[in-house]
Amino acid sequence: AKNITAAPASGGSGAPPKGPPPGGFDLAHKIDSYRTGKYGDLWQELEEIAVQAVINGGVTAMSFFKEARRKIETMTPEEEENKNPSYTADLYATISILRTFDSGVAKYLRNLGCSLHYLGEETVYDDEILLNLKDEFLYGTISDKNDFFKQSNNSIRVIIDAIDGTSNFVRGFPFFCSSIAVFVEDQLRASAIYDPTRHT
Repeated sequence: AKNITAAPASGGSGAPPKGPPPGGFDLAHKIDSYRTGKYGDLWQELEEIAVQAVINGGVTAMSFFKEARRKIETMTPEEEENKNPSYTADLYATISILRTFDSGVAKYLRNLGCSLHYLGEETVYDDEILLNLKDEFLYGTISDKNDFFKQSNNSIRVIIDAIDGTSNFVRGFPFFCSSIAVFVEDQLRASAIYDPTRHT
């Protein structure tokens, strides 16, 4: 997975800036001081978890790739207008990203005592599968747009786009990706993009 596009979104210097930025973000300072067993550095751990999450999401999306094209060819105009033809693929790829990221970070965030919030295009739907996931599985909270952008203090916020390039996806064009962005309080601190058609 070394070729996967991933960055701590720190302005290009490699490691995220140490200590709280101007205005004092307490959580960032806690993460600076946190030591993990695997990497010794929680910032690097967050980046690695984000990379694995988008890989899993992309692999899941690929399992629906040919089927999505067949669906759009048989949909009526009304069906296409009312529901994204890649919805099922988007939904399951989103769940794959959520599960991977959430299970990877939960143990650290419990120790840090901070909240975790998710937002994605598919998370706004009241789908039964997502509702069950909200109730039974995740440490973090799947938020609507209003609640998501209200969260800031002592929180980590994650934006997911499981299939970025759905028009290409549903028409069988192999140009799309899975992406994730991780905000620690008000700063973007980690991100990853994965192209599942080229494994890059």
